[in-house]
Amino acid sequence: MQSQLQNTQFYPEVQTTYHTILEKVEELYLKFIPDTIRLRRNINQQKQVDTVIISKIIFGLMIGFPSQSGTYRAICAFLYPSSAFPSRTMYSRFCGGLKTALKIIRYEYVNSLDNKARYAVIDSFPCPLCATIRNRRAKLFSEIANIGYNATKDLYYYGFKISLSVDSKGFPIAYEVTSASIHDVNMAYDLVEQAPNKQILADKGCVSTKLKQACHAIGVDLWTPSKKNQKANDTIDNSLLRKFRKKVETVISSLSLIGVQNFKNRSLAGFEARLEAILLTYSFMLKKAQVSVSGTLRYSLGRF
Repeated sequence: MQSQLQNTQFYPEVQTTYHTILEKVEELYLKFIPDTIRLRRNINQQKQVDTVIISKIIFGLMIGFPSQSGTYRAICAFLYPSSAFPSRTMYSRFCGGLKTALKIIRYEYVNSLDNKARYAVIDSFPCPLCATIRNRRAKLFSEIANIGYNATKDLYYYGFKISLSVDSKGFPIAYEVTSASIHDVNMAYDLVEQAPNKQILADKGCVSTKLKQACHAIGVDLWTPSKKNQKANDTIDNSLLRKFRKKVETVISSLSLIGVQNFKNRSLAGFEARLEAILLTYSFMLKKAQVSVSGTLRYSLGRF
């Protein structure tokens, strides 16, 4: 009897959360998505429109379902009967096919916030695709993924490396996905080009005279702490840089809780779509949290 009461209470909360997300997605979709995507071929034959599928993806991430299959079961149980929603396999294909729409919405939404960020911080984190013991046998995404070293945990892993640029308000503004063995310094300039904030902070992995000169040529000052074997620079306060860089570490930790290091996709399109959805979901929640508490990075305060 108690479990029935709990389910009865939970159902309207789920409905409210979903419809709040749907309203926001519909607004952004109509505002930013071009006609070439909205009016593409055979779009009228879909059981559900793009905004509904995107809202379902964000709903699953916000509620905390760890996988796409878990989200699908929750959708059929609480929101749509199975007859009114695409099959499990069709739902997966729709999610992967919406990667471009998700990318546009995320990019335009973050740019529309007008955060007036004073600086940006770049960092990278591992994205393992299997357990460590299977590193030598793994074949998933073998055309891109390989074995890299995670210095934080002092272990080797098979998968990707995600390099992320975060503004001073805590919003992800650019990212790059590469093989795990790629060094940070090789990806830093791409991140700077995507989001050329005038002041960018990086860690010791990006210490490079050529990189700093290249950034300076496009009007960007790249600040990095000095290495132990490097001649000390009196103009750089390493303790202050570490304090500012803690922001990106907090953001990466928050993204990990949403699932950015726990991908179970078996296609690159699905992987990209889920990554975009994670960044968009985090941006939605962080913006709502900062409306209540200015400057906070506690994204969980912004649950819909």
